[in-house]
Amino acid sequence: VEVIVFVIDAADPKLFAQSNKELQILLTKPSLAHVPLLVLLNKSDLPTAVEPETIVKQLDLMSIKNRDVAYKSISCKNITNIDRTLEWIIKRANANKKT
Repeated sequence: VEVIVFVIDAADPKLFAQSNKELQILLTKPSLAHVPLLVLLNKSDLPTAVEPETIVKQLDLMSIKNRDVAYKSISCKNITNIDRTLEWIIKRANANKKT
């Protein structure tokens, strides 16, 4: 595994707690230790989408140590920030292949 990509529905805040639980379980897997994590906050195009900073706080992303962690607010429907997402993934995957 070169990169972990975890997708959140930014327009459905009632699922944030469950998403956080699932993310924490995923991050405890020994085979995923130190693997970079990218959290995608999808559906940013919807009026009900929660601000990225609020989601980051609810997922407690800033407390994750010993790995590269990033988040991107995206809209798959509108193709918003998909290019930046792919750049981030490719950069991390290529960096891991060099070591």
